[in-house]
Amino acid sequence: MTFGDHKSWQSYIESLSTPLKFGTEATTQERDQAFEVLREANHYFYAKHVATLPKNIRSEIEKGTHASQSHQRQPQAQLAMDRLCDFLNQNCTLTITKMPTMGLYHGDQIVFSVRFDSNLAWKQIDNQIPPFFEGFRILRVRQSDFETLNPKKIEPDAAPNSSPGGLLKSAGIASPAQSRILLEQAARLLLAPLCFEPPLSESCG
Repeated sequence: MTFGDHKSWQSYIESLSTPLKFGTEATTQERDQAFEVLREANHYFYAKHVATLPKNIRSEIEKGTHASQSHQRQPQAQLAMDRLCDFLNQNCTLTITKMPTMGLYHGDQIVFSVRFDSNLAWKQIDNQIPPFFEGFRILRVRQSDFETLNPKKIEPDAAPNSSPGGLLKSAGIASPAQSRILLEQAARLLLAPLCFEPPLSESCG
């Protein structure tokens, strides 16, 4: 599979002439194929990011000692999140509606999340809010998507169920717009299932 010059699975998926089908209207085979593409793309783009990192950070990731690879390394992750905030303050011209926060995920992962206000294509967003930073994955959430889901209080970075099927069932959302957004978030959760966000995790800025 060729992913071209994209920097994230979001921009790659957005560029496809034939959209992936992983909604309730898709067949089991279509959903399996769609999620397999998402998994492969996510792994590819993360590996591509890691290859650009300094040798010491690459070594940490390979050994499993990187701050993103253990919930016990929140102090080190906080330092990286502060640097991410500085990066966004200096380089991002988009409106950030929620500065980076830290989340604890299945697999002992630490992941950052950012909420922003923009309807630009993902390929343009990638140039301002990176999908990865210093080896950390970043969940990027459009403010418009958050507001569409807000009636049910389902925040993409604090969803009530880490299972895509459970997420859809618990939401009780019927409108096409809400379903589309929720399914995209379900795909994100499949790639990095959310466990919980630590109550003492503070955003920067």
